Amino acid sequence: MYIIVAGGGKVGYHLTKTLLAQGHEVVLIEMDRARAQRIAEELGSVVIPQRADEGRWLLEAGVERADVVIAATGNDEPNLIICQLAELIARRTGGRKPRTIARVNHPKNEGMLKRLGVDATVSTTSVILAMIEEELSPHPTVHLMTLRQAGIELMEFIIADNSPAVGQTVGGLALPPDVSLPLVVRGNEAIKPNDDTVLDAEDAIIALLPIDRESIVRERLMGQTV
Repeated sequence: MYIIVAGGGKVGYHLTKTLLAQGHEVVLIEMDRARAQRIAEELGSVVIPQRADEGRWLLEAGVERADVVIAATGNDEPNLIICQLAELIARRTGGRKPRTIARVNHPKNEGMLKRLGVDATVSTTSVILAMIEEELSPHPTVHLMTLRQAGIELMEFIIADNSPAVGQTVGGLALPPDVSLPLVVRGNEAIKPNDDTVLDAEDAIIALLPIDRESIVRERLMGQTV
């Protein structure tokens, strides 16, 4: 697999080193020349000492034949630009569209990057927070599946005793029209809900929603926002 990594900080460096050890073909683009030189001395001529958010250096790296482009700089804006440029250049040069993965440093930017076409995002903060929630909360929220191209995700919400949704009908939740609740699991029973279905504490609600609707759905079902 041919992979371009943008950003030679700790994340990009270790990622490049690991991918090379696994037998992948990798090029690392790092704008800090001194850092790029140090990495090149260790890993060989796989480093381009330039800015990855400038299209000519993505072209130099051979983005039109890349399978994956990973934007791993410490800033979210360049990571978005890198992913968008990679897709644009690959299409204009007749190459295949690479899968784009962006490191997200500020969790609030994660939804924006997904909406703007990045195939996958990685936020260390979000991952740690999700793990803490799952470990400590008796009523966690679980991301079951994300369909990034469609901009939607499948989530599970478990209704707490003190949730504002307890005793409410599904219709009474006043969820956005583009949010659907295809399934309620109550004990061992699977219920296909309608607007008149009344929700109970400990119900597991399966929700299909646009990525940017998570906050409002969480607030209506759990009484909390992200």
